[in-house]
Amino acid sequence: MINDRSEQDERDDWINNNNNNNENYFEGLNLPSKEQLEEQENFVRKLEGEIAELEIEYEDYLTEDDDEEELLDEDDNEEEARSLLNNQTSSSNNMKEQQIELGLIGKEMNWQLFEHPEIMEGKNLIYFYNCCKLLKEKKIEEISLFSFLNNYYHFNQDINEDENVGLYNFFIFQMIFQLTEILLFYYNKGWIKNMSNKKGNIERYDANLFLENINFKVNSLENIIKSQFINISLNDEFYLNLFGLTKKEIDLDYLPKTYPNQEELVFNLGIFILQLLLLKEEKQFLSKILHENNEISICKLVIENNRSHSYLIRFLTSVLRYDNYKRINLINLMDIEVVHVLSCISEDRKEFFEKLTLSEMKKKSNLKNESNDDMESNNLVDYLKNHFLIGIAYYGSKKHEECVNYLKQCVLLKQEFEEYICKDLLFTKDDIIKFKENPPYFIHIAYSFMGKALAELKEYDEAMVHSETSLKVLSSESNTTALFTKAYILDKIEKYEESEKLYEHVLLLYPTYSMAHNNRGICLKRLGNHKLAIEEYRNSLQLDPSNHLTYNNRALYYNDKHQNEKAILYYALSIKLKPFYHMPISNLGYTYCQMSKFDKAIDMFTKSLKFNNTNINAYANRGYCYMRKLNYQLAAADYMKCVKDLKNEERNILYNLSLCMFNLKRYKEAIYYITKVIHKNPRDEWALYNRSLFYEKEHEYHLALEDIDMFLALSPNHISGLALQTRYKVMVNRVTRIS
Repeated sequence: MINDRSEQDERDDWINNNNNNNENYFEGLNLPSKEQLEEQENFVRKLEGEIAELEIEYEDYLTEDDDEEELLDEDDNEEEARSLLNNQTSSSNNMKEQQIELGLIGKEMNWQLFEHPEIMEGKNLIYFYNCCKLLKEKKIEEISLFSFLNNYYHFNQDINEDENVGLYNFFIFQMIFQLTEILLFYYNKGWIKNMSNKKGNIERYDANLFLENINFKVNSLENIIKSQFINISLNDEFYLNLFGLTKKEIDLDYLPKTYPNQEELVFNLGIFILQLLLLKEEKQFLSKILHENNEISICKLVIENNRSHSYLIRFLTSVLRYDNYKRINLINLMDIEVVHVLSCISEDRKEFFEKLTLSEMKKKSNLKNESNDDMESNNLVDYLKNHFLIGIAYYGSKKHEECVNYLKQCVLLKQEFEEYICKDLLFTKDDIIKFKENPPYFIHIAYSFMGKALAELKEYDEAMVHSETSLKVLSSESNTTALFTKAYILDKIEKYEESEKLYEHVLLLYPTYSMAHNNRGICLKRLGNHKLAIEEYRNSLQLDPSNHLTYNNRALYYNDKHQNEKAILYYALSIKLKPFYHMPISNLGYTYCQMSKFDKAIDMFTKSLKFNNTNINAYANRGYCYMRKLNYQLAAADYMKCVKDLKNEERNILYNLSLCMFNLKRYKEAIYYITKVIHKNPRDEWALYNRSLFYEKEHEYHLALEDIDMFLALSPNHISGLALQTRYKVMVNRVTRIS
């Protein structure tokens, strides 16, 4: 009897029979439950319904007055959070819907909900792990990537929706990182041509240059489930295509017969990553992406085909862009885009990444690594490179102190660390001297990221020192990331003119750097150049249309213009892109509060706090809404959470808390909290006015009179203040007469 079952059928049967113990791999991960996922999906669906009912009018493409976005670091986007600690109201505008602004959003995009990124990551890792386990059973130690995708991932075929899995993110990162390392190595040897200055489309590309010429070695299964590095190798066909030589001939230091252009190499690498994300290889499919509106098409296709990889869209638009811009080069690819991918993985999949991947990388940092022949590096370089990657990952997960610690180790800034690696890890002084005399490519990136992390810790002087050190390691004509960091620090210390000029220089070196456009726009806005700032905001959005923070920030602008329907739309888009991110949900609550829809606002703030229970603005704004509904008990509880648990004593939080206590007839507590406000500013007239009322309730008329006298010294003609002064004088005289 003929067996007509394919290898894919065997694989499917094997994997389906071996998925029953998958949950054991992820014990201890605090991932959302099925109920929480369903609740969030219903929330977004309901929000979509509300958006559909809005009548929204869109402005022309360019207007004189446009949005102001908060300063964004390239990897750690800090969007503005709204606070409603004082009474603020505005009218809402009902407008007729016109065409969608910039063509970046709208019904034709068919935006889908995300599966939770950490659950998607686990699902993909389990699938990949089971495939590798099957390879082990077949005694296949090394396999070509093309064969692996064809036989185990239905590459280039329609995938059943129930089997919507992809390669897990850290595996994709490893391939990007190792391939970029190899290309950068040969570029530094002078074997790859510089970028051409010509503009226009590249019609010639080899869609399978990387796909068909990469092999990967299956590591131990325990290491795979913990996301440890996968080792890849390139076959002779790759080297023959690039240099006209085999790998062995290149290792013998023969000069290559041909010199590939780095522009084409980077372009083909972008195509390769796109193939991995969407599991497609049809040239017609790729050509469509490359010759239509590039960033919009990629954004749409990635989100619709594999939503777990949306953060890679910026990477793809950078390497595949061709209209009006010089394409990204190999140095910027490693300096900016590749490390951005790693920091995004660690931020987006924080729980998963820290408990599995980072823990394994930290174990690896205590061992000598095997030398990588492709990089011709010594063991010390590979060992310290692991510290570098851990530092970048900590930067992405916003653990800046840990980031600085690991990056200082990777550049050997600590004497005790040098002694440790010589004594305990058996490296030699000669290894260290050689490392310092010939610093590897990642050293200037490490100094730059140290500067960023220290800027977040408000250690600006040290941050500037490290950014300058990065520029000494690699000159400013090539070191875009250090220039960006220096500009970022200058903005933080309010030197806007210097910061703007540096961002302008960054954009001369790397025109498609979306965050540089955005941050330059912020500097220009602060310097009063609104028209040019608007152009930079537009450039930033066009370069990275998938950034949920961009939509959130555009909504903030519409809040400022009291165009609440537009604000709601942009917040909704931000939430659809990243439904479990707390900030746009909280800011949407702010918009509803502006519209006096306090129940909806409270619901948004409550939902936001499920995803971040330390969001001070959400507690404070919800407390404000409760006050407007005269529910002072719940309002006081929210303000107390800010003061007691989150250790925040901002003026308006203390002020509103004192009002809640007053309305709850807890006068001593009201006096206590309003006194804290006055200690911060003894000339706070309304705090003095209110404390006089609080003292009156406690029959402390002398103290009430003192406060109202100080109030009238600041506002001498205030009618209510004068009336209170007269009343308190009468009460003081009466008490004095009785005593």
